[in-house]
Amino acid sequence: MAQPTPPMDDATMLKLADLLLNRVPQRTGILAVEDGIRVQTFRGKKLIETMLAASTPRKHGLQHVTNEDQAMELAHRMLNHVSPTTKSYLFLPAERLKDKQSGHHIYKPIAAPQHAGGRTFDKGEAGRYVWLYKGSQTRNMLWLAVLIAIVFGMCLFPLWPGAMRVAVWYISVTLLLVLLGLTLTQFLVYGCVARARAHSGRAQPVPPASGLP
Repeated sequence: MAQPTPPMDDATMLKLADLLLNRVPQRTGILAVEDGIRVQTFRGKKLIETMLAASTPRKHGLQHVTNEDQAMELAHRMLNHVSPTTKSYLFLPAERLKDKQSGHHIYKPIAAPQHAGGRTFDKGEAGRYVWLYKGSQTRNMLWLAVLIAIVFGMCLFPLWPGAMRVAVWYISVTLLLVLLGLTLTQFLVYGCVARARAHSGRAQPVPPASGLP
């Protein structure tokens, strides 16, 4: 029998979720709720494969996962973990439906069973899950702060020193000319390719069959 993985606190569980969120193959679906939220979905089999993959960093609890039974046990704990930080589950099992009008896949969450063990992780064909955890927001907040700083700095452009304004003008004109040159090059290449295809696609005269006048 496989040795169970050691207990993990909420911080380590969230780091593990961050790691897997960026590595498990996913597809976009629509959660069957009132507002039709777009969510990232994955199959249970792919989560297990990612946990055991050699390319996955062995940290945040994965260093203790060496076989499929341990990966299943850890996935089961993740499935039933309610984070005190986010006040929600990391992911939920869902049934995949299909909207005949839009053609989009709609995922309907499956209700939790009323027993002490909670939900059971399924790696079979029916094992489909939707991420409720959106990942760490620290990086997003840093990018937002950088964007705000850039916009604020551009609003103060008239107060910049004269040398900086001249340098920005030269850089802007140079980039504009480069983009214009690339666009003209694309049109030229497209025209040459289209003309070559049209020339090669012309019908060739068919020689008369032998024995016919």
